[in-house]
Amino acid sequence: MLKKIPDNILMKLENQNILITSNEPWSDVWFSKHNYAWELAKNNTVFFVNSPVKWKFSNLFQNKISAQQITNKLTVLTLQNSLPSNLSVLKEINNIIASNKIKRYLKKLGLASWMLWSFTPLFLFRPKLIKSNFSLFHIMDMNWTNFYGGEILSNQSDCLVLVSDYILQEYEFCGAPKTVVEHGISSEEFLFEESKMLDVKNEIKNYGSYGLYVGVVDTRCDFQLIAKMADSFKAINFIFIGPINIGAKHPFYFLFNGETKNIICLGKKPYKELKYYIKLSSFCISPMDMRHPGNDISHHKTLTYLAQGKPVFSPFLKPIFKQEI
Repeated sequence: MLKKIPDNILMKLENQNILITSNEPWSDVWFSKHNYAWELAKNNTVFFVNSPVKWKFSNLFQNKISAQQITNKLTVLTLQNSLPSNLSVLKEINNIIASNKIKRYLKKLGLASWMLWSFTPLFLFRPKLIKSNFSLFHIMDMNWTNFYGGEILSNQSDCLVLVSDYILQEYEFCGAPKTVVEHGISSEEFLFEESKMLDVKNEIKNYGSYGLYVGVVDTRCDFQLIAKMADSFKAINFIFIGPINIGAKHPFYFLFNGETKNIICLGKKPYKELKYYIKLSSFCISPMDMRHPGNDISHHKTLTYLAQGKPVFSPFLKPIFKQEI
């Protein structure tokens, strides 16, 4: 059952210090958490904390937090786990060390209070340790409860925000107030610069009318469907924008190495430039493998396509809400 967040718990998100944790690092490839960080930084001071990478021995001697300034109100922080985290006790020790590092960093900046906005339970999963004045667990993915820290963060957070009703059943054990907030789209996605539009037109002028996919190509994609699509419509070009995260030994690597002539891979592009490629496309695709957990829930990329009025071809996706509207 959905227990709504009371009005007295909801904060006015202006002039706050917000610490965002993400399992995906800050890069040109953006996911929902990157968009939230960007939007929140318009009216708040935001610190986006990258998830620690795989542990190595030299981490024992790396105690500093590195900071990258993105805008005057958005900073990306990177820190590494001091110990390997293959055991729950080591995860707890790493969490204590990281929490203390973050607290010292924020206090050195003269900040008296901050809120924790968690998109992942893989680190900084005990809000009380980090001394946040308010903690929010924003759940975009299924099965976080299967990871160490998932239930801890859920039970210690002041509220849970879920992207879909379909994820709610995982958190019935948690008594914290919950609400469902579907994906949103920034108003910036509808603003276009003529010079940049011309640059993109020149880049794609030889591809004619094309279908478009934006996002990471990995095991979440339905490669058989992509192959069938390319073979059935050989006169149509399909442009893929994003990293190709499958190796040369993958049975469908031939789709993305230039061997399949009507599939064009343009590589990674800054997120804020994707709207130009979407605007100029004839249609968009979301060839997701429905066997992958959570893939059957409506995606942020699909809403981005639809916001620009593009036809979208994809497997059947569940709506954000279970109830019919």
